[in-house]
Amino acid sequence: MSKLQEIAIASIVDDMIFDFIAFECRIEIHGAKYSGGYDDHYASKVQATYRMSAQKKACRATWEADIGARQDHQHKLDTFSVDELVQHCLDLLISCVKDWGIDPSPLFEALNLCDRHCHGKAAVSIVEEKFNEYAARMNEVHGKQSTLTLREEVSQELEDFEKVLALRCLNMPLDDAVTVPTSELLHIMLKGNLDEEYIRHGLSVVLPITSIAEKSDLARKMLHAYANASYGDAFNLICWSCLDVAENVTVEAAQFLDKITRLANEGESALPFNSEVASSPVARKGARTSESLTARALYLLTGTQAVRFLQFLAKVAHFNKAIQKRVLAHLTQYAEKFEMHRLASAVCALDDFAAVSHIFDECFSVAALQSCESVWIQYRVLFGEEQTTRAMTSMNIQPNTHILDV
Repeated sequence: MSKLQEIAIASIVDDMIFDFIAFECRIEIHGAKYSGGYDDHYASKVQATYRMSAQKKACRATWEADIGARQDHQHKLDTFSVDELVQHCLDLLISCVKDWGIDPSPLFEALNLCDRHCHGKAAVSIVEEKFNEYAARMNEVHGKQSTLTLREEVSQELEDFEKVLALRCLNMPLDDAVTVPTSELLHIMLKGNLDEEYIRHGLSVVLPITSIAEKSDLARKMLHAYANASYGDAFNLICWSCLDVAENVTVEAAQFLDKITRLANEGESALPFNSEVASSPVARKGARTSESLTARALYLLTGTQAVRFLQFLAKVAHFNKAIQKRVLAHLTQYAEKFEMHRLASAVCALDDFAAVSHIFDECFSVAALQSCESVWIQYRVLFGEEQTTRAMTSMNIQPNTHILDV
């Protein structure tokens, strides 16, 4: 394959038309045709290039969809009227009632939403009343008491700490109700011998009064007890609680990221898994107890939870050079394989606060990345010309000499 063919494939891969007919491979790019005998190596390289470009495009689209969906969902919850909040929480409570008892996850999703919502105090008593009416109707249909009232379900089906959390919310409308102080709940979660699932259900209650060190301890509990995606969601909840209500970077967020990128047992910035030796199975087993929380999160989290954490790193890493350097070192081994981590690394490496804010404000849209030349300069510095060209062309950005000659 000629050099001209390689350049054409790398720079305008989105416009390829594959046509393997009669052992011939033709590529039509902006009207220019290249034709030659069938070549397995050539064909596989073309397909690999197209596949990598598609992966890069899908990666950016995933970030855009995730940020947009999260913001839309939060806006929807924040703007609920009392009636809308009641219906939303009632649906969750009805779904939590199972033949075997209560599923605590939707129960606490509803109760915690009421606890923090501006209409929560007015809504929670209505929700309880409507749930009890639903229970009475179900019992009438079945001809027996198959569903208890909400307070009876809570009292009979939940463990002690969960019971305290649930009743604390249900008693919100009662001004003279005696409840356990939030500070006491936090102390129990940090120092008590609690199952991590119970801690997960109570996070949204205690996070507003939690210090950086305490958030770090709670994050460690979530990661070390990691069993499914809900623990990843809980970990991300802790991370994002350090930002302000508009998801702007704060000093608290920088302090938290500084803490979770350090080794657990030394407080130093040296990193495990940052070389070929450290990534070996033997070294990994020995370093597992001393790794940073960031290293553990990157190792464990997948799917939406991984995307959410990478976004947190990309938002906060530019706060100072020391944090930025440690975050990039953590991402290095993953960026060698995954486009998601390459994109995060390029944004983390930016020193321009305005550029980072613009990219997030625009939800990593194609237009935002097309207009942010500094991202591609960093991408080129970190990952080289070939990867940068593929990433840019996957977003319909024409590579230019200024970026590629950095």
